[in-house]
Amino acid sequence: MGHRVMQPFLKLNCGAIPENLLESELFGYVKGAFTGASTNGKKGYFEQANGGVLFLDEIGEMPLQLQVKLLRVLQENEVVPLGSTKAVPVDVQIVAATNRNLIDMIKQGKFREDLYYRLNVIPLSVPPLRERTEDIALLAMHFLKQFNQKYNKNYTFMPDALNLLELYSWPGNIRELQNVVERLIVVSDSETIHADLVSQLIKLDQRDTEASLVNRVIPMRQAKEKLEKDLVLLAMKQFKKNNTSRKGIGYQPILGQPQVSENHG
Repeated sequence: MGHRVMQPFLKLNCGAIPENLLESELFGYVKGAFTGASTNGKKGYFEQANGGVLFLDEIGEMPLQLQVKLLRVLQENEVVPLGSTKAVPVDVQIVAATNRNLIDMIKQGKFREDLYYRLNVIPLSVPPLRERTEDIALLAMHFLKQFNQKYNKNYTFMPDALNLLELYSWPGNIRELQNVVERLIVVSDSETIHADLVSQLIKLDQRDTEASLVNRVIPMRQAKEKLEKDLVLLAMKQFKKNNTSRKGIGYQPILGQPQVSENHG
């Protein structure tokens, strides 16, 4: 465990605060620094997080003029509050995150190259949700638990519903998944969520619904997962076909686990 584990951990979303307020939130201000300022002044996030960690979310949204001041803090380990000429020493570890391409922003003159390399000490790339389908069901169950507590309900996912969620490409990533799970709870007439309800809220495009052909050697577990997704898709198509010709027939999921034979000969 690091020596900062018992120290403050603060988070600031750089894209959620107006530009004219972001500077005072980060660096603080002294008495009379500007009209409407507190008579006692205010410590900024850097001073509040002194000794600990400051998480700057959506760092790509930070204005250029504040990027210059942030760079100075990182280089000099000191911050100058608004309205003051006295530097305050700070010892803060910075964690920054963004969903924007900072390299492209540097080329466009929207992000400072020196700040980028100052921040980019240990880069961690989180793949989009469509590239880690194994996390979709786990995240969906996590959000379901949260919303069950929020709405005082006891909703559950059927396996066919989770399989259908895994087929979707999730262009909005985790936030979209979180919103869909909440919508499922709000609109569901039953505390058991089936694939037919999921299909009403997410629209699978051709890329999502194409049969996944195995064109390379992959582990048997992955092959089974691909086959199961294909079976779910075929069942959904059959359900829609039958539903148009037979009115009043309820949907009853009948899918079981796919059987894949292994030939060791």
